[in-house]
Amino acid sequence: DYRLVSSINVSPDSVEIIGPKSLIDTVASPYVIPINENRIDDGFEDQVEVLLDRPDVTLAIPDEVTASFEVDRFDRLSVSVPFESFNFPEDSSAFPGTEYVEIQFTVRRSNREDEYEASDFGLTVDYNLFEPSDSTVAPILIYFPEEADEIDLVPENLKIVIPDN
Repeated sequence: DYRLVSSINVSPDSVEIIGPKSLIDTVASPYVIPINENRIDDGFEDQVEVLLDRPDVTLAIPDEVTASFEVDRFDRLSVSVPFESFNFPEDSSAFPGTEYVEIQFTVRRSNREDEYEASDFGLTVDYNLFEPSDSTVAPILIYFPEEADEIDLVPENLKIVIPDN
């Protein structure tokens, strides 16, 4: 999974178009530069032709621009993390139905550490946030590695067990 990690640079940043006003008025502003690359998995720098609908009666100066940008690979990772429980009844009349939450996250490969561990993340579950309509509590992510992005908690809501008396 490769993604853009820099701004897109175009040099020069403007092009002069010469031709009949009726044709020049049809050129989109901003003009979209077509890049003929389907799968970009490395930085890109190339001369790109300025294509006009009617090159027989219009002229672009310059007729090519240099486009460049950087990409990097991103990885989707997951770690099973225990959580701290707060404000649950001391008599065990209600408790979380699981001890762990899976944290899924995306990290840029060049910023990635070798391994991520449960201790890199902090989670809490607060019984004061109990939702009686479905007997759940949403876990709260307290801290996580700076380079982690697109973080998902699975499950999003923890089922709270309330034993029959």
